[in-house]
Amino acid sequence: MAETHPNHIHNTRITEETLVLPPIVWKRMFPIQGAAYESVTAGRRQLEAILDGSDPRKAIIAGPCSIAFPEPAYRLAEYLYHLQQLLKDEFLIIMRTYWEKPRSGLGWQGLLVDPHLDGSYDVNHGLETAISLMHRIATLGLPMATEFLDTDTPSYLSDFITEATIGARDVASQTHRNMASGVSMPIGFKNTTSGDVMPAIEAVRYARNSGHFEGINDFGFRVSMKTQGNPYGHVILRGGHTPNHDEKSVAEIQELLRKKGANPRIIVDCSHGNSQKDYRNQPIVFEDVLRQIRNGNSEIAGVMLEVNIREGNQKLPDQLEGFDSSTLDPEVSVTDACISQGTLKDLLFEAYQGLRHPRA
Repeated sequence: MAETHPNHIHNTRITEETLVLPPIVWKRMFPIQGAAYESVTAGRRQLEAILDGSDPRKAIIAGPCSIAFPEPAYRLAEYLYHLQQLLKDEFLIIMRTYWEKPRSGLGWQGLLVDPHLDGSYDVNHGLETAISLMHRIATLGLPMATEFLDTDTPSYLSDFITEATIGARDVASQTHRNMASGVSMPIGFKNTTSGDVMPAIEAVRYARNSGHFEGINDFGFRVSMKTQGNPYGHVILRGGHTPNHDEKSVAEIQELLRKKGANPRIIVDCSHGNSQKDYRNQPIVFEDVLRQIRNGNSEIAGVMLEVNIREGNQKLPDQLEGFDSSTLDPEVSVTDACISQGTLKDLLFEAYQGLRHPRA
């Protein structure tokens, strides 16, 4: 019998393996019940009603580009919750709780996989940190949104989520479209980074039908999942090489959605390509979208904004091994630059007055 050399064949470039605890561990540690359960189910019902047009309010999906520090994020959640109580007649405020950071190049990949921001990839600590914070926010009573980058992520996080997003880099992925057809909440599809909206429109149509994908169950076993389809898929306009939040672009995209038999109710991302990657332009985009709503475009279902306690951002090194995250300001974004919570408050209060008392 010939001698085999498995070490020369299998995992030749893997330097370390860590067992990731299955979803059931976290579900038992942080059960969705009581106030948390009511918060998630009510948030989903309200967003579904906004997306089907039976609720005329607008969704405001606001929060950090990516959460890096849990305690400041919870303080922001408290701030958003109090805004929601004041403005709930016109808005459903949903907090961005984004844990995975898609990358076209090098850099931090998000708290879920690198919670210490030092290249140590302590995934179990990342899961515990994220799920613990989401449990606190759900118990507070604030709905949450996230982006599903890895197709295993919904098994861990989806119980807390009111709105999920498939990002601009994954919108054409058949696996992500199939996954979207089975998740338990409304799901948005962003146009591509270049600005092409057709992949997002096709994704909405695709996810509406039954599908199949492979993922993990609560016990961590790889399973084949058959889905029934998601009727609450929607397009999120995030701009591209040029913005697509303007009245002409929005109307054309909504008409294209109608012709394709897809939901014409869209959400406009005020950041990314629409802000031309300058956070100071987010209020300009928001005000333009609000003007379109006041002028009668009821099929704009809401907006998305990148918000943190303090404005701007701070840069991380591409290679994080050994980086000391204590040198960072925990109230300022470490990824995309954000507007401040105070700027958001001013925007929403002005918008509230404009919608309650429209100009003649």
